[in-house]
Amino acid sequence: MRELRLFFGVLFILIGISAKAQSTDKKVTLEMRNVPIETCLEEIKKQTGINFLYNAQAFKGVENVSVKATNEAWSTVLKRVLEPRHFTYGIKDGTVVIRKSKEPQTPKRLTGKVLDEKGEPMIGATVAVKCADGSQTYTVTDTDGVFKIECGGNERTIVISFIGYEVAKQNIRKDKTEYIFQLCEDCLAMEELVVTGYQTIDKRKLTSAISSLTDKDLNFQGALTVDQMLEGKIPGLLTMTTTTTPGAATKMRLRGSSTFTGSREPLWVIDGIIYENPVPLSADEINSWDNINLIGNAITGLNPQDIERIDVLKDASATAIYGTRAANGVIVVTTKSGKVGKTSVNYSFNAQVQRRPRYSDFELMTSKERIDVSREIMDRGLFFQSMPERYGYEGAMMDYWDKKITFNEFQQQVSNMESMNTDWFGALYRTAFSQTHSVSLSGGNNGTRYYFSVGFNDDNGSERGADLRRLTARMNLSTHLRENIMVDVRLSGSVQDAHYNPNNYSAFNEAYYTSRIFPIRNDDGSLHYVQKLINSDQTTHENIYAKYNILNEFENGGNDVKNKSLNLTTAFNWEIIPNLRYTATVGLTTTTNLTEDWMGEKSFYIAKLRGYDYGAEPPRTDFNTISRIIDGGIWSNSSTNQYSYMWRNQLNYSFDLAEKHHFNIDLGHEMSSVQYRGQNSGTIPGYAPEQGESFIPIWAGTPEIAQNYYWYLREWFMSSVSAKAFPTITDRKDNKLSFYLTSTYTYKNYFSVNFNIRNDGSNRFGQYESEKFNPVWSVSGRVNLNEFSFANPDVVDMLALRGSYGYRGSVPNATPYLIISTPKKNNVSGELGSTIPSNGYPNSNLKWEKTSTFNLGLEYSLYRGRITGGIDAYYSKSTDLISMRAASLVNGTSSMMYNDGTATNQGLEVSLATVNINTKDFKWRTSLTWSWNKNRIKQGSATANSYTDYLQGSVVHEGSSIDGFFSYQFDGLDKYGLPRFKNLTGNPSKLSQEEFLNRVFAYSGTRTPTSYGSFSTEVAWKQFSFRAEFSYKLGYKQRLLALYQDGNPALPMPQDNMNNAFVRRWRKTGDEAFTTIPVLSNITLETPYPKTPPSASEEYKYTMIDYEYYGIAAPTNYTGWFMYDNSDERVVKGDHIRLRSLTLGYDVPSQWVKRLGLNSLRLDLQAQNLAVFAFDKKLKGQDPDQVSSIGMPVLPTYNFSINVNF
Repeated sequence: MRELRLFFGVLFILIGISAKAQSTDKKVTLEMRNVPIETCLEEIKKQTGINFLYNAQAFKGVENVSVKATNEAWSTVLKRVLEPRHFTYGIKDGTVVIRKSKEPQTPKRLTGKVLDEKGEPMIGATVAVKCADGSQTYTVTDTDGVFKIECGGNERTIVISFIGYEVAKQNIRKDKTEYIFQLCEDCLAMEELVVTGYQTIDKRKLTSAISSLTDKDLNFQGALTVDQMLEGKIPGLLTMTTTTTPGAATKMRLRGSSTFTGSREPLWVIDGIIYENPVPLSADEINSWDNINLIGNAITGLNPQDIERIDVLKDASATAIYGTRAANGVIVVTTKSGKVGKTSVNYSFNAQVQRRPRYSDFELMTSKERIDVSREIMDRGLFFQSMPERYGYEGAMMDYWDKKITFNEFQQQVSNMESMNTDWFGALYRTAFSQTHSVSLSGGNNGTRYYFSVGFNDDNGSERGADLRRLTARMNLSTHLRENIMVDVRLSGSVQDAHYNPNNYSAFNEAYYTSRIFPIRNDDGSLHYVQKLINSDQTTHENIYAKYNILNEFENGGNDVKNKSLNLTTAFNWEIIPNLRYTATVGLTTTTNLTEDWMGEKSFYIAKLRGYDYGAEPPRTDFNTISRIIDGGIWSNSSTNQYSYMWRNQLNYSFDLAEKHHFNIDLGHEMSSVQYRGQNSGTIPGYAPEQGESFIPIWAGTPEIAQNYYWYLREWFMSSVSAKAFPTITDRKDNKLSFYLTSTYTYKNYFSVNFNIRNDGSNRFGQYESEKFNPVWSVSGRVNLNEFSFANPDVVDMLALRGSYGYRGSVPNATPYLIISTPKKNNVSGELGSTIPSNGYPNSNLKWEKTSTFNLGLEYSLYRGRITGGIDAYYSKSTDLISMRAASLVNGTSSMMYNDGTATNQGLEVSLATVNINTKDFKWRTSLTWSWNKNRIKQGSATANSYTDYLQGSVVHEGSSIDGFFSYQFDGLDKYGLPRFKNLTGNPSKLSQEEFLNRVFAYSGTRTPTSYGSFSTEVAWKQFSFRAEFSYKLGYKQRLLALYQDGNPALPMPQDNMNNAFVRRWRKTGDEAFTTIPVLSNITLETPYPKTPPSASEEYKYTMIDYEYYGIAAPTNYTGWFMYDNSDERVVKGDHIRLRSLTLGYDVPSQWVKRLGLNSLRLDLQAQNLAVFAFDKKLKGQDPDQVSSIGMPVLPTYNFSINVNF
């Protein structure tokens, strides 16, 4: 409450100062005879402290003053001195301005009326009467739009203003006392303003790096969320779509990455309120390019049709107002508001058809090619490490060997398999149809405006079983309670229900890696199953098989995600006195996320847990050793409820001096809280979805069965197993307290200077109070060069140079406090204790991560808007970044979090838009955006837990990019056609783990494009328009899809399909000079155990690693094949250009539309993602943005849209 008292104290002080400046109650006592007028003024100033401004030359020749006054008002005395000498005065910002009277002035009353475009009276319009010396008198219009104002007779101009309308001016005439004004709505277009969430700024006074889009720029049709529409639209903003799965969040980066351990995604702000993710995902889950977020992000419930504009805040000057939350930039979304006029109804419809993946999209073997590989395996007498199941070419051969079939039957089976070419992509994917409906209603008058909307999405993914339904609703209402008080209320909500296939399987991997020689269904339409080994009977020593078909797995399993949200934002705007405004904003948000995963007892997945197939007899063996489940399937659930509020109080004081100097000051205080309450149920056995989604109870039965159940249950409660029945509580609460100040000075329209500062408090720090608050500040400036005389106004509409420098901070993704987990009894004392996870050790010295940023920009508009654009250059340095570093074992752990990292980002951003032809019937426009970012780690600990940190790019390595990754160093094929690698042997024995890994791995590059953007062209002829848009990404690397699935040996199992790269495989000695594709081999290339090294003649069968580093560099099984798939040989350039969209539009002529009773009707056809042009030939058959196991990032999509306005 102390902070509130301080805030309102400042408010009353400002009001008092303003009132004081207008006071005329000060008294003076004078007795002067025949003195110069300047002497009299000096004495009045001495007694009152009032400053006078006058031209001393004007007093020359003026008779001296004789005056006597006892305790009289200073204004009365001054008037008595000035009027006989033909002078008058006015008050401007507390200063008395004295000027010569040209003629005696007669006070009069000015009256008038303010109307809108339709002749309706405007309530609460501001009326300012300005004098020649810059002083002003204010009033506002009443409920009839009428104003009355007393004037001294020397006023020059009446100025009328109203938010969203053009400012109107009229010169005051001596013979006229009544004036009529009619304002034009939206003449100050939204594109001339920038919205930051705290302020709405005229672009001519903008000193920050901010890029803006309007709803007309969001023309990527059929998108569920707005982040899918932004690719290539904003310079500096990188968007990566990694999957076509409906509901998946888009990956985003704004001007690189500035943290090792925290989130690298920008902050989302909607109507001035920060929106949080529905579930508090970890930074690794958010940052990883390999992770799909199907839960959703902060804008999951936002309908793109409700968006009016988007402003992206990029530099320190723009983001400082948001404090520590804005280290990665801010995306500000403003939703639509009602407009003055009769009620308008708008309906939009979009139908979308998305093509499924086809085998022609990839480089995969046909059935015949795959049979040829099996034939070579058998002809060469290669044996499998484990006995393959009896199917495919190998199965037919074994049946022939066992005389189960004749040779003719064998040949017939092989012939059938060679021509099978099963379409697994057709079985697991579909040509998907989706539809979107949106209805909005808007209108209002000068007192109240309203906007209502409802949206519905029926989004079917190309993957069968992936479907999403979403319903959104919004109400935006603003009303004037009084002439100087306005309330804005924005209420929105959404319900989203998504269904996906089980998390345990990847539809893409199943289609990509499954051999085409097996049918999906039998001739009678039933599923065709293959038998897969799951166990062995320890009594009979017989193998135990279970039937498998991926469609059966999808039918008997699922993953459901449900999201609900409700958001309320209320803003109270009070114009206390002219130029002084108080705004109170309250935001309330609640979201609910429910996620459910399950697998049924009829699935192969459960058969593996059970130890035998569904419907089969249990094996005659020790039941305890093979079964983790007896009845039913498994089920897990997580639920998270988020509750957040924000309360902001802000004062704005804006004033002018002499119509040249403009000042704008904002002072604010903000409190916010975000609370998550959630739980993960753990994995519960016994789930029976067919029995009313119930669980099968445990029954005692015979002692033998009871004993079996005991062992089976015990498995689910042991700490050593990955799937546990224990629930996990995921509650979290973050409270923040902030103060901020932003001030801007503008001289005419020549230049502006801005200063921002905000102080955020956090309790994530340890014992040092000085570290709990972190000031974030910036200073910036702008010079409008077009206002100077050297700029030719016929050529230069706008030319501005701006620069900024500031500090940004971020709360670390770590804690100074001790974290304990997993209660556990001590074996000695018997007392209940806890364990400490590796990231749970405290470090009381943790402090804020800090980033200093410099930005220099140039904006231009030439030839009346025919050429527009901008150039920005920036450099940022992040210090005190948190990373894991080695620590002394006296701390109880070998590594801890420290502030010891430094990273830099530097880049360029270019935007260019041209209007090439602009006639009545024909128009041609082009646009281009280009962004370049270089990110480097300058300092940081290289501590890594294992080789996976290098492969995934999570290791901090000086000189590399934050998003960089590493690969094994391929050293070619040996004379046996087997892959070999550098620096695995011959290393000194005293190397640390990090030193050894640094020798084994080589830096491959960054997975984040360093150069990206878009270019487009649009032509319009009469009612027709055509637009082509391309996006591009350059300067990044990707891994090719694995040749050896899950690190299996080179010899493919009968059920596995293969990449066509194997056509170019090593076949004979000498081929190693021409190919890098290994030989077909059954050699495991595993790492030999140090105590049993192979003989020199057998070493070629292994991947030899210095025995001191056994198990450090790679998995010990199938080591060489794993290394090959993760070697620099399998790394390619991701550079590409994508044909993002082709759009044909038609505006139905107005004369036709009017006959239908409509205001407007537009039809659009849009084709998306029709082609991608990759620069690296190795990418043939793989999309440049494709991530292993995730599937297709984009697919060809076709849209038909209708937009109707009533």
